Amino acid sequence: MRRVLVTGATGCIGRALTGKLLARDLEVRVLVRDPNAFHRIFPQAAAKVTVICGELSDSIALNRAVHGVDTIFHLAAKVHVVPPCPAQSNAFRVNVEDTRRLLLACRNDSLRTFVFFSTIAVFGAKSCPLSEEVKCTPDTPYGVSKYETEQVIQHYFAGSEVRPTVLRLAMVFGEGDRGNFLRMVRAIGRRRFFLPGRGDAQKSIAYSGNVADVAIQAATTERARGEVFVIADAVWTVRELAQCIARALGMPSPTLQIPAWALHIAGKSLQRLRATFGVNVPFTDMDARALLRGTVCDTSKVRRILGFEPGVSVEEGIARTIKWYRSTSM
Repeated sequence: MRRVLVTGATGCIGRALTGKLLARDLEVRVLVRDPNAFHRIFPQAAAKVTVICGELSDSIALNRAVHGVDTIFHLAAKVHVVPPCPAQSNAFRVNVEDTRRLLLACRNDSLRTFVFFSTIAVFGAKSCPLSEEVKCTPDTPYGVSKYETEQVIQHYFAGSEVRPTVLRLAMVFGEGDRGNFLRMVRAIGRRRFFLPGRGDAQKSIAYSGNVADVAIQAATTERARGEVFVIADAVWTVRELAQCIARALGMPSPTLQIPAWALHIAGKSLQRLRATFGVNVPFTDMDARALLRGTVCDTSKVRRILGFEPGVSVEEGIARTIKWYRSTSM
């Protein structure tokens, strides 16, 4: 691994990964939509990184980005998609079609390693521990688009020397997070968080810095080539997660609960409201189901093959995320 491309370098995982790559003696190249945002995150990196401005749909930018690279970390994606939002079509355009464009631009002899960041959403609603052997039956637009992208990547590289590595990630949090974890932090900070049901749903979670570590390890380990890995740090209940966030914020732990039946009724009502009037709503019945459903990951494969152990604890990862959140919310 000498000349590396990162797509989605300004996202939660992307910034953690790019920071670790810049600390190595590598030629780092990033494809970003907003170079100014990248330089705000990495103000001292101008001499160490080649920043290419463009989207995955921009063939000129893609050709510049992939030329001569031996390793690609593909993170750029459309996430947090809830039907029937117009962004649903964007999920397939960005996650599937734009990835296809990236692959078509990779027609060079230098590429050796391709690491794709997928999601446990490809499994759909499963009660069993999620391992690489579990059948994928995605039931959300995001999950469907990511699983289809996995298949596009595998088909493209079939028969070539490049054997792509796929990382199926549990819920990721960390500096730069803009998703569900940050929503939870904000709600707890404003004393507006209610435990879903009894708060005992188990959730596998992963800190972005640990995800970046395992991605680099996968890219530099021969045994990881062509493999699919489920990635998570630990399993916590929603209550435990809320309590840890509250401690990091210096706030009292949330104790109020919303019964599961009430969550479903509210979610369905809001879903109908959005479908009828096209307005944004805070959550839907799909969100309610996700909050109440456990997502327990079996990470024995990545530990066995890569010997991977998270370098940052969940508690420390949450503390770092809260520190970042406060620094950007001043």
